[in-house]
Parts: sequence; structure tokens; C-alpha cells
Amino acid sequence: MFNMADRIRNAEDRRLDAMLRTAPLADDGFTDCVLRRVRRRIWLRRLVLPCAAAIGGALAFEPAVALVRSIAGLRLAMAPDLMMIPVAMLPSATVVVLGAMLLLAVALGLRMLEEF
Repeated sequence: MFNMADRIRNAEDRRLDAMLRTAPLADDGFTDCVLRRVRRRIWLRRLVLPCAAAIGGALAFEPAVALVRSIAGLRLAMAPDLMMIPVAMLPSATVVVLGAMLLLAVALGLRMLEEF
């Protein structure tokens, strides 16, 4: 399928094409300077988030290990009968699947509301 507007060109279209076909104006390196600065900022943005995540992870490693050790200590200090959960209290697979479906339906509904 072809577009008739591409085949039929009037005088105004030809003049516009001729005007756009001219050589670009000299800007004494302004465009190159701007493009270098934009590229530098793009690379900076690409590097900042991973570096910040690595530094934050390194700083949070020791407190996270201490938290896990204290939770493990609490688990050992609790009475053994508190740790045993009766099977009757656990949800069945049907309830889990229906809950996941309901969560998905609500999430999709909220997304549809945002689009309007």
C-alpha cells in the first residue's frame, strides 16, 4: 500500500525540500560542545545509581548481618511450642491462588484507572 501524498508533490513541497536541503549553518563548534556535555551527563547518570547502590550496600552490610543474628537469637530463645504452627492455620492452595488472582485484578484495575 502506498501513500498518495508521497507521490503527489506540489510546488510548495518542492520549495520546502529545497530549503531543507541547504547546508547547515556554521555554529563555531557550539553543537559539538553541547553534544559532548549531554553525553557526559548521560554517562554520569548511568554510573551514579550503581555506585550509590554499591556504597549503600557496603555501609548496610554490617547492620544487616547484626539484624539477622539478633533475629536468629530470638528464634532460639522462643519456646519450641510457639515455633510449631498447626497445619490447620495455614491457608490452602486454593485460597492462595484466589488471593493472587484478586491482587492481580485489583492491580490491573488501578492501572486502567490511571490511564483515563
